[in-house]
Amino acid sequence: MGISATFPVAGNLFLLATLSGFSGWGTEKVDVKGARNFSFDAGINDYGINSNLSIAYYIASASTAISLGGRYQYFKTKYDEAKFFPLSIKNTIYGITLSASYSFDI
Repeated sequence: MGISATFPVAGNLFLLATLSGFSGWGTEKVDVKGARNFSFDAGINDYGINSNLSIAYYIASASTAISLGGRYQYFKTKYDEAKFFPLSIKNTIYGITLSASYSFDI
């Protein structure tokens, strides 16, 4: 679930912003190496946020918008298998985005 907004800057130039949250679940195979080697399937739950901020230019003659911006994602993975280890992992991802969007009528 999320929200997005487009703000006109000047002429065919726009500022685009998005923010969304997510939740997911599944299983992950865990391999443990050490004095005793073993593996098991662990139930996991992921939740976090995605965000994007970019500047876009609309080329009317080509019906195309070109955008360049940055992306941020944070999510936490929580393992259900606390009997083996009470573990959760926090992840942070940054990136640069570049896209071209062509629009047309159906």
